[in-house]
Amino acid sequence: MNEKTIAVKRIYSGRVLDFELLEVELEDGRRTEREVVRHHGAVGVLVRHQDGRMLFVRQFRKPVDCHCLEIVAGLIEPGETPEDCAVRELSEETGYVANSIEELGDVMLTPGYSDERIHLFFAEVDGSRREQSLDPDEHVELVAIDAQDINRQVAEGIITDGKTLAALLLYRIKLQ
Repeated sequence: MNEKTIAVKRIYSGRVLDFELLEVELEDGRRTEREVVRHHGAVGVLVRHQDGRMLFVRQFRKPVDCHCLEIVAGLIEPGETPEDCAVRELSEETGYVANSIEELGDVMLTPGYSDERIHLFFAEVDGSRREQSLDPDEHVELVAIDAQDINRQVAEGIITDGKTLAALLLYRIKLQ
């Protein structure tokens, strides 16, 4: 069943997202409203160190009021390709430069109310690391996890972030 957009009202426009109220017409002619979050685009990077451990970041996420263990991620800048963004975010958040980077796929996190799409990548890094280059309001702790311990952390609810779980699944399907 398709829906035809009749009218769009922009409620809010911000740096990360916009909020719109859409009037839509259903196939049977009835009209209703849809609240839609428009996201400006992001990437996520699952990182494997040359020693075999996977690199994650831990940071406080205010919307859920807790620290989250996640893959490297960030917003795509205007004019930037997803791959360029992935390379930049990897360097900024971890201090590592990718020896190789491969696209895993895209994920839509909450298509019921948002068009947010995250482009997922897998990168490999070696032992050489620079300082992190974080935003002034960003505090990111780098965490290395043995591959065999990742399943336990997912099962125990330590790793619950959607983009991270999707990247792990795509990695296992495509690259293992």
